[in-house]
Amino acid sequence: MTTYAAADFTKVGGVTRTCWLDEGAITVGIGYGLGGGSGPIRTFAAEITLGMVVVVSVDVANTWANTDGNVLVTRIANADNLVWGVVISEPSEGDMENKPADTAAANTLAKRLAGKFLRAATVWFPNVTAMTKATLVTANAGNVTPGTLEILALDVSQCIAGAGIFVNDLASSGSGNICSMHYQAQASGVTVPIMLAMLGGTTLAQT
Repeated sequence: MTTYAAADFTKVGGVTRTCWLDEGAITVGIGYGLGGGSGPIRTFAAEITLGMVVVVSVDVANTWANTDGNVLVTRIANADNLVWGVVISEPSEGDMENKPADTAAANTLAKRLAGKFLRAATVWFPNVTAMTKATLVTANAGNVTPGTLEILALDVSQCIAGAGIFVNDLASSGSGNICSMHYQAQASGVTVPIMLAMLGGTTLAQT
């Protein structure tokens, strides 16, 4: 398989950023060295490697609060229609903030996020022109699913009154060039931070 270096991608536009990796359940076993020593070996159910295409995770656990504002990506799957990127650095277990002591500690994404049992890697998003923190003011129109277009619009009154970028959720016919990289369940009047991805072009605004 062809492998890639960061320099192969950053010259052709897009956005490059460090992302957390959702690689599925982590199995913790014991490995033995030639000298008789032993130590934990961790394997990933859906390992992500250099050069792999990934998409933003749509799991409901992928919230700004749970990820500390980081972008969470996972392997691309059949029928995905989401913001996607390419891994351009080699993921390493050394990138993990913490390491699970046993399999049960990291067998769900919620547990892996809570324990910080996630590797990180640099991901290049070729069709994204910018990513920035924004504020979602929920309008009770529907769930905000990460990486999904046409479900957000700029909040005119908040953008004028506040300092920063504010968006609302729409049931449909929202902007085709912005999306959240974090999940938010349908709600009314909730204000939460999200990572907003922009794909260029004009953006729908509404009051």
